[in-house]
Amino acid sequence: MHMADALVAPVVAGTMYVCSTLAATYSVKKVGVENEPKKYRLWE
Repeated sequence: MHMADALVAPVVAGTMYVCSTLAATYSVKKVGVENEPKKYRLWE
């Protein structure tokens, strides 16, 4: 379901953008730290 921009308060939208950015940054850094090719091999 998609909510129209007019229904979301700017404070709520800003908070969600910050939370999304933090989660993405954490995920990218964790993948970089656990860079073990055996975990995600695409072929054998």
